[in-house]
Amino acid sequence: MTRQHSGPRPVLNTKSKVFELDTCRTIGKICLVYTGGMWSVWLATREGAWGWLADSFTHYFRMALVHLGLPGWQAAFANLPLIPWAEQLFLLLAPHLLEKSEIETNLITVASETGLNHIDPNIFKTSVRHHKNATRPTNQ
Repeated sequence: MTRQHSGPRPVLNTKSKVFELDTCRTIGKICLVYTGGMWSVWLATREGAWGWLADSFTHYFRMALVHLGLPGWQAAFANLPLIPWAEQLFLLLAPHLLEKSEIETNLITVASETGLNHIDPNIFKTSVRHHKNATRPTNQ
């Protein structure tokens, strides 16, 4: 993805227009920003920080489709922390969309080498038990 804007926030002037596209519950607002003949989509956090999302609404919409419309996907894309329940949804429905740190990747590699998920084939063996058919005397 190429970013046409320089700096961590959009450059706004008196001719700029900002349209709110969505309100993310605890994260902030998704804004469509028009400056100098260019459209871009930004995430404005509640703390006042800005995170670039896309160069156009079309690109933003495609990103929303790729991220399955999961709540808070914009924060994950802008490298902001996810709220815990949204992170659980990501891990459940689309774990490939979360970037893993190198440490976590190394832990996964070590875990797979040690065979934590090793299945003991003996659990599938059944023992054959011979039951003696005791004949009971019948009362006549």
